[in-house]
Amino acid sequence: MNCRHQCVLETREIAYAHHIQRLMVPGNYARLAGIDPKQVSEWFLIVCADAYEWVELPNVSGMILFADGGYLASKPYAAGGSYINKISNC
Repeated sequence: MNCRHQCVLETREIAYAHHIQRLMVPGNYARLAGIDPKQVSEWFLIVCADAYEWVELPNVSGMILFADGGYLASKPYAAGGSYINKISNC
């Protein structure tokens, strides 16, 4: 949860998030929590200055939440804690 907190905090401060901060950490949480893909996509559009609907919608519904039934990706774009620890400073 600290990693999720740090990602959200940094995004709120600078309106930007690296793809790990944008997709894997909050995405894992949103998928596990069962948050509606449209709400997740809308959140990214609101908080990220460089977000565009044509990118966020497929990333959120297809890659993060796997809500398109496998049309875009063959599995959810997710990571376990070990991988996130290796690539981040959370």
